Parts: sequence; C-alpha cells; structure tokens
Amino acid sequence: MKISTQISFHHSRTMNNPYIYGYTMYPTKKYIFRMKRVIHKRLPPPYETQCLDYFEMWKARGGQGPTNERECIEECQKNASLELNGCLE
Repeated sequence: MKISTQISFHHSRTMNNPYIYGYTMYPTKKYIFRMKRVIHKRLPPPYETQCLDYFEMWKARGGQGPTNERECIEECQKNASLELNGCLE
C-alpha cells in the first residue's frame, strides 16, 4: 500500500475536489510547483465571447454562488438534480 496525499491549487473563494483537479504526492518524492497569476479581461455580451462577470454576479447574490464557469455548470447540475430527484446525485 502506497502512502500518498492530494493537493490542489485554487482561488481563495473557491473549493475544488483535489482528487479530480489536484495532484497526488508521495512522501519519498520532491515536488516543485510554480504558479503564475493570469488575469483575462474579456468583453461582456453582446460580443462573441459572451463572457459573464461571475464576481459581480457573486457580489449581487450576497457572496453566494459560482465565481467561474466550472462552478456555474456545477451549480446548474446541482439545481437540476434537486429539482428532478429531490436530492443531489
């Protein structure tokens, strides 16, 4: 049995599953991670990118809800599951 742990990097306002979006680390290995902050400024609709300002939407909802496209999709899936099944799957 190998001993390992999971690590993931994400925005401070988000949470993610390190088993899906992370890295497996083993105690006998050495790891070096380099991070670089990238900010994309995109135009909102009606331009072809159809970008949404998730942070503004998050603030308008009182600090609740998705802060990026992936979280928005996950929230839609969660809401659909609750509506159809009465629970999360």
